[in-house]
Amino acid sequence: MLEMTIAGRSVSTFATGAFSPGEEAAVVYIHSFAAGQAETIAKLCKQKYILVNLPWTDELTPWPAKKAFPKGKDFTGGGDRYGKELVDIMLPGIEEQIRQYYDVKIEERRRGLAGYSLAGLFALYTAYRTDCFPLTGSVSGSLWYDAFLQYVLAHTPMDLKPQIAETGTKRRFYFSLGDREERVREPRMRRVALCTEAIVTQLGQMYDVAYVRNPGGHFTEPEKRMAAGIDALLR
Repeated sequence: MLEMTIAGRSVSTFATGAFSPGEEAAVVYIHSFAAGQAETIAKLCKQKYILVNLPWTDELTPWPAKKAFPKGKDFTGGGDRYGKELVDIMLPGIEEQIRQYYDVKIEERRRGLAGYSLAGLFALYTAYRTDCFPLTGSVSGSLWYDAFLQYVLAHTPMDLKPQIAETGTKRRFYFSLGDREERVREPRMRRVALCTEAIVTQLGQMYDVAYVRNPGGHFTEPEKRMAAGIDALLR
């Protein structure tokens, strides 16, 4: 495990297998919301890659919105600002240390951003705002978020940066959702399956898109779901 601090944020990385000197390595970024979660995900994955664990943040939403629960807090937005920091500052610093520590080359065409819940929302939003993550995973993503479906239906993901696109790489998406996630009291969150499936249909017209329904609710086996999604993206 490699640990570092980039832009004042604590970052940890986990290699799911051994790499030969100079070997190309896929890199997948996640935001974990529980201690030990990233390490568990790495252990469950079957594909060989380097998992980058970023700290959870309140900046994962695309724009401000009212809170979802009476005792919760309003969503503050901040996704654009944080996404720019991630791409412009954090990613270069993280990947330079990965190159040195693991003695690998970064396989940019297999760089991914995946997330659970609000981090799944952020991962998908980032596909529309940045050009360096060909692989996107939204696992039990909060795609019910206010006005997000309308945003997706009115926009297309950003073209990949030239050095990635020139390899023939195209964007790939993975979505999964528990089969009980829409069975909640909060009216907006009850729309999660409807919104997710509309987004899957929209993106499926242009890209390689996988969609899986898992048994259970929102908090059922998140590590297992994340590992399955990352494995699918790296297949």
